[in-house]
Amino acid sequence: MDSIKHCIAGLVIAFVFGAAYVFEARLSDIYKDVKRRNEELSTIRLKNKDLKTKVGTLEELCKATGTEAKEFVTEKKTIEKLNKRVEVLESSLDNVEKRVQMSDQKAFDFRATNCEKGWVQFEENCYLFLSLENNFKDAVDYCNKAAAGTRLLEIKSSHVEKWIDLQLTIRGFQYTWIGLTDILNQGSFVLISTGSKPTYTNWHKNEPNNSGNVEHCVEKWNTGLKWNDKRCDTRRSFVCEMGP
Repeated sequence: MDSIKHCIAGLVIAFVFGAAYVFEARLSDIYKDVKRRNEELSTIRLKNKDLKTKVGTLEELCKATGTEAKEFVTEKKTIEKLNKRVEVLESSLDNVEKRVQMSDQKAFDFRATNCEKGWVQFEENCYLFLSLENNFKDAVDYCNKAAAGTRLLEIKSSHVEKWIDLQLTIRGFQYTWIGLTDILNQGSFVLISTGSKPTYTNWHKNEPNNSGNVEHCVEKWNTGLKWNDKRCDTRRSFVCEMGP
């Protein structure tokens, strides 16, 4: 039964990231389309401006000489065609703008997680920032009991870490626990929730160093916003995380 649950969970996560990728790809195509059409509009408007100046000069010449210059007629027709093209492009850009809004809304609706009060949403996850200071074990226990499926913060990409950095700086957190430890096997750090090795790390220079042979848990420094191994009985602020 557990293997079936894991399989289903894997399929759900694959679907979530696959669908999110499709939304982003569609948006990328739309924005490229908007850029191309705007560039064309800009070119047409410049050309139109030059032609109108030229037509104005020809019109004055025609009035002065009492003739209908062939070039004048040709340029006027060109301007009319360009004006029609401008109308078509502006109409299509209105439609593109609607497509962008619809895609943005779909992406938002898809990713929305309905975080509980007090939690902060970022992409697929919800985060609870706690200035309350606990040792590593108590921080892990607190997060595990906070809600179903929660864990102590696990940073898995630089993209997410930049957002976390901002949140910690805003809240004035100096040191924050990360759900990473080598307490079972010195030098081999694993994620506390799964026991697997991290795919992303951001250690400070010369860290981890296991100073005094007693540093087996990981904290994030606000100074430099890098990672450091630390004694697990040290009291630190922490962040609980909920999501895939």
